[in-house]
Amino acid sequence: MCQDALKNKDLSLTLKDLHLTDSGVYTCTVYNKDGHMLLQKSVTLSVRDFQVEMMTVTQGERSVLIPFKVTDDLPQDVKVEWKLTYPEETMIHLYESSKKQHLSQDPVYTGHTEMDEDPLKTKDLSLTLKDLHLTDSGVYTCTVYNKDGHMLLQKSVTLSVKETPDTGVQKIDTSDAQETPNTAVQQGDTDQETTQRDADVEHGDTPGTGWGNTVTGWVSQKGGQAVAQSGRNGTGV
Repeated sequence: MCQDALKNKDLSLTLKDLHLTDSGVYTCTVYNKDGHMLLQKSVTLSVRDFQVEMMTVTQGERSVLIPFKVTDDLPQDVKVEWKLTYPEETMIHLYESSKKQHLSQDPVYTGHTEMDEDPLKTKDLSLTLKDLHLTDSGVYTCTVYNKDGHMLLQKSVTLSVKETPDTGVQKIDTSDAQETPNTAVQQGDTDQETTQRDADVEHGDTPGTGWGNTVTGWVSQKGGQAVAQSGRNGTGV
């Protein structure tokens, strides 16, 4: 308090190093020397934990966990509200500890949200948002109230849902493509084929028959040269 409260007419109280447990009703009463009350004033103090986070997810993801874990013990008779506060205010999930009930307050979010079954026991007030769409982007705020409706805790998370990135890979339809055989033979290979046939005749072999090395009617590309393929019989391989 002020050093000379009566002279300064300032009866204010300064409370230092605040904790969540400092929430409550503070009353100042002034008495005369006979003990009769002269003045009285009450102030309700609510100490809250306000946090802001940002999260980015991709459209089409099955779910996202919007985290909110507390360290202090909470009263048993509390109400936990999750709201979409931007771009428009919508109640999306409500937990009432006195009734042990989880309620979705807007039909759009029915089956779309989920919290821990007993969040006061686990101290986990996180919200799971399912089946994400671009329209789920916004500011989500969780507020905890005591049984008298006084705010105890609050946290806001900005959620940004992005479109699925384009990989830039195009699928080419090859169902109608046909293989074109390579039948081009260089001049050198044609000369070798003629020489081989001449050699077969000279040795008594009929060109294209017997066990001579005959050239089939197709080639394969190897090392930039057309290589003639040979078979072990006159009908080719």
